[in-house]
Amino acid sequence: MVSKSKIVFVLILIINFYMFFSPIINENEKTSVLSNVGNSPPQLNIMAFVEPIYIDDNWTETVFSNGWCTGCGLYTDPYVIKNIEIDAHGSKTGIFIANTTEYFRIQDCNIYNSGIKNQTDLNPEDLSGSAIELKNVRNAKIMQDNCTKNIGCGIRFGAGCFHCTIERNSVSENEQCGIYLSEGCYGITISENNVTHNEYVGILLSQGSNDNLICKNNISNNNLSGIYLSENCNCNFLSENNISYNENGIIMSNKCCYNEIKNNIIKRSDNDGLRLSNSCNNNNFTKNNISRNLDSGINITLNCSRNLFYNNSFTWNKISAIDDGSDNRWNNSIVGNLWGDYEGIDWDDDGVGDSLYEILGSAESKDFIPVWDDGYKTPFYLYYYFLLMTFVGMTEIIIIIFLAKQGNVERKVIHSLILVAVLSIILFIIFW
Repeated sequence: MVSKSKIVFVLILIINFYMFFSPIINENEKTSVLSNVGNSPPQLNIMAFVEPIYIDDNWTETVFSNGWCTGCGLYTDPYVIKNIEIDAHGSKTGIFIANTTEYFRIQDCNIYNSGIKNQTDLNPEDLSGSAIELKNVRNAKIMQDNCTKNIGCGIRFGAGCFHCTIERNSVSENEQCGIYLSEGCYGITISENNVTHNEYVGILLSQGSNDNLICKNNISNNNLSGIYLSENCNCNFLSENNISYNENGIIMSNKCCYNEIKNNIIKRSDNDGLRLSNSCNNNNFTKNNISRNLDSGINITLNCSRNLFYNNSFTWNKISAIDDGSDNRWNNSIVGNLWGDYEGIDWDDDGVGDSLYEILGSAESKDFIPVWDDGYKTPFYLYYYFLLMTFVGMTEIIIIIFLAKQGNVERKVIHSLILVAVLSIILFIIFW
């Protein structure tokens, strides 16, 4: 039969082992996580093959003459062009609609081979021909269409377009832009589209296109840039887009101001994740995950000022950020940004690095409140505790050896081990 002293001795060893090895240092994840936006291509049910469509405020005639167009142009009963396929055969435009305020919808259509075949200039201002092109319209909804393999753009809105929606479309493999807003388009919502493998830009806003919403799009593998804002595009909101594997993630140039870029994933660009140039001022960048870009996470050139960056994550970029502008701020009054190459520590574990982060570039900018979590650090007093526990263990061994020589081991060993166990527990409580 096992003696009581041996049982107690084993129990005390288990208790001491637990107290020695229970402190575990955890390293927390350093980067914020944004949900990837993965939009499925539209499932089409093509009912008719038709020639390119041209509507210039002649909806009544169009509905009367064609079975593929229905509705009355009201909010509750819009005109609907649906379930058709158009091979434009290199003509200018697949569907062109102009000069109307009627409510209408283009849905579940497959449009390809639009544009002039001998067009080689990639200047978007000279484009002619898109799968879908609107001018001077409002109340339009372009949804669940496949605008792929066109010589021009996939979808283009020209002068006078506002209060329209472009959603859940597949806009891919076009030789120019995927989606293009120009000449003062405003109030346009671009959401949940797959914009991939376009030869020029994924989504382009230019010439004073203001107050537009670009959100929840999957924008990948586009040449030049995933999103490009150019020429006085102000007060636009870019949010929750997955912008990956483009030559550049987002480019802003030529006096694009007061835009908000928030909660986007911008990763794996061949050059820069973000690039600002030519007097792009007073823009706000927050909660973006900017990672694994081959040149820089963000590159700010001369004459860009008063832009604000906070609560962004810059990780695994070749260079986190370059600021050659002036008076750009890299933290607000509460928080800065997470920098993957930050070399400081957060000794008090308050989520903020104890030293500032210096940004490369002529502006000599600094993030004074860098976000940082270097994990749980073992306090100094725990090291003293471990030393004390070592002393206690050695004391146990000495006591056992001594009592073994005195006789009457059973009772004395039990009492001494109980005393040592109580002492160990008291020390554990005090120093833990």
